[in-house]
Amino acid sequence: MKYLFGPVNSRRLGLSQGIDLLPAKICNFNCIYCEVGATTLHTCDRKEYSPTRDILEEIDTLLAGKHPPIDVFTITASGEPTLHSGLGSIIHHIKHKTNKPVVILTNGSLLHVAGVRSELMAADIVIPSLIQPGKKVFEK
Repeated sequence: MKYLFGPVNSRRLGLSQGIDLLPAKICNFNCIYCEVGATTLHTCDRKEYSPTRDILEEIDTLLAGKHPPIDVFTITASGEPTLHSGLGSIIHHIKHKTNKPVVILTNGSLLHVAGVRSELMAADIVIPSLIQPGKKVFEK
């Protein structure tokens, strides 16, 4: 599978089925500590970086076959998942096809965008992380 990975054992979430929405490190930050590495496309533009239809098909294939008993679906990305314009459709598709919780891992930088907040409302858990080196930098 191209967009699904795992499941991964998470100490916070249990057995987590990962969904990676972006094909390369596409992000609005370029954090030196990022586990994915350096940003290859630095952008704040929301668009369909990977075909939403293909992601939904992989989800359907997983659910139709024999798979481990997962606890959650975790939507993440090689970069920032809220940059993907199909995020809302993907969340709703999972919620329609299964009763498993949907988790979003985000850097939180697009939470000021009403459309992003609206899409994330359908998720069960949103885990934002905005790491900064101190109060002065954060306020700046």
